[in-house]
Amino acid sequence: MIEKLVSRYVRHMNQRLMNFEASPDGVAIPPPGAEKKYLLYLHIRLCVVL
Repeated sequence: MIEKLVSRYVRHMNQRLMNFEASPDGVAIPPPGAEKKYLLYLHIRLCVVL
């Protein structure tokens, strides 16, 4: 029962927060300079393995 409630909440929050569509404000990351690339960094809190 608790697991279903938590799963439903996490699924809802994930859909809300992990939205990769264009920003309505027009804010965007500028393109990288010549011969450079961006590195995506995703911090996973309290992860011992990584």
